[in-house]
Amino acid sequence: MRHLRASGACLALVILAGCAGAKTKEAVVSSTREGKTTSESGDSAAKRGKSLVRFVNAVPDQALDLTTEDRATFVNVGFKDVTPYTEIGDNLVKFRVRANDGDSVLATNTETMLDGHRYTVIAMQKDDGKLDVKVVRDEVLPEPGKARIRVIQAAPGLSDVDVALSGQKDLVFDNVKYGSEAGFKDVTPATATLEFRLGDPPHVTVPLRLKTLSLKADRAYTLVIVGAKPTEIQAISFNDAVRP
Repeated sequence: MRHLRASGACLALVILAGCAGAKTKEAVVSSTREGKTTSESGDSAAKRGKSLVRFVNAVPDQALDLTTEDRATFVNVGFKDVTPYTEIGDNLVKFRVRANDGDSVLATNTETMLDGHRYTVIAMQKDDGKLDVKVVRDEVLPEPGKARIRVIQAAPGLSDVDVALSGQKDLVFDNVKYGSEAGFKDVTPATATLEFRLGDPPHVTVPLRLKTLSLKADRAYTLVIVGAKPTEIQAISFNDAVRP
């Protein structure tokens, strides 16, 4: 018999979203730099006792493998690569990250997975050069007519980061710390420049600026900040939308 952990209250950081979108009734189309992939609906996966997991490599210059219960779930995932979703049958899962050319386990994380829900597993590098692995739940359904943004801070070279749309006074997210997920925020669709800022006015620096970012309605955008030094900061960007 499978045992599930109660989902409890949704994260307080989820703005305008609540718990909506954690499990979809439709298939989901995910767009990455590698192209588009389609994964089954959350309802379909739940009926078969499965959750859906993908892997993001945020470790520069290193190809990684991700195993679950000694099964090679993702193999030879390069830096900035985002895999398609795959099914996981266990509810209590121990994720292990290894170098693609080695047997040693570099990082582990044990998480409880809920049937029909989607998760992103991110391998990231810490200040001391060792690796960490973080698991976040994906909620891909924004409020009707809105675009959804999420930021995951995987750059050990940065202190607290503020995220803002260029030209707007209010921040999208503030004080995003290394290893943390800023949560989701639903915004008005637009083509905009997204800035990642350090410091307090008037001494603000912008180590990363994403120009002409097209935020479309009914899509959920994830940005993973990576880079060991402020001069090397990049973003891994991908998005999800339910298939009409």
